[in-house]
Amino acid sequence: MTVNLAVVPQGKACSKCEKEKPASDFHHNRSRLDGLQDWCRDCHAVVTRKNHLKRQYGITSEDYDVMYQAQCGCCVGCGKHQLTLTAALHVDHNHDTGKVRGLLCRHCNLIAGHAKDSLRTLHRITDYIAADGYTLEELKGLRDRGYFDIPQ
Repeated sequence: MTVNLAVVPQGKACSKCEKEKPASDFHHNRSRLDGLQDWCRDCHAVVTRKNHLKRQYGITSEDYDVMYQAQCGCCVGCGKHQLTLTAALHVDHNHDTGKVRGLLCRHCNLIAGHAKDSLRTLHRITDYIAADGYTLEELKGLRDRGYFDIPQ
């Protein structure tokens, strides 16, 4: 369908919140006569978030808000407050059981994910960082004690 730009309004009423908003507050939709979605971006984001939380983690946005309040708006991993972060706190969950564990900042969530939730890996990384790396002799000692998982 071709959108007739002559009939595209400068503003539109959102069918969800019923507020009159500028056309720039709506996503494009080529199947609509005016070329715009029925819901404004804000209303669409709320519904999308609710659906994502329910579908992905089995929680409601109210559940998220309760966790957020319990954590004082801070990441469980590093303790940074949401106001100091560039993105919303992520829902952290166990990939095997699906159990929601808490809210993490993007970086802490990536750390847990890249470690594949392995405490062994995280402890090893902690030891490595605490030692500020290992000398060549320490690495050889680790090797001799069977520290590394070398494929046969």
